[in-house]
Amino acid sequence: QQHHLDDTPEYEMLITPDEERRIVELLGPEYLNVGLVATKVTGPPRHCSVCGKETEFVDWVFTALARGIHSPEFIVESLKLGNSPKKLGHDVYCSRCGRLTHFRDATGEEGGAPYIALATVGVMPDDRREVATHGLCACTHIALRPCQPHFWQERV
Repeated sequence: QQHHLDDTPEYEMLITPDEERRIVELLGPEYLNVGLVATKVTGPPRHCSVCGKETEFVDWVFTALARGIHSPEFIVESLKLGNSPKKLGHDVYCSRCGRLTHFRDATGEEGGAPYIALATVGVMPDDRREVATHGLCACTHIALRPCQPHFWQERV
């Protein structure tokens, strides 16, 4: 469903029970206290060019965790507080196969790596590094093809 906010189209993506289960796998049961039923994004969902999965909110969660940008706790707390980035574009990767989706960083600064295993990874503060994926690479945690060690994991 398309909405308009500040003359920029936004698309509402409903969170299905199956997607909610996958988000809980990534963020933990605390996510169930958030009560999120839909999210809004700046482009319509599309099917992944590799596995055919349609773009979902879980792809943003997967990307943030796999790249070491946010911890599960940070994401859950931000969602509880209703915090969401406004009009920020990021490279977003498919949570099923790891392929770069059509959602991209508009500045090109994130590099547009074709797969999550090749994407740059943020260095988290020391106290959040291990928490980001419970000490595991999110790529292998959700049964994707094994990825190479991330920079922040090597420093743990």
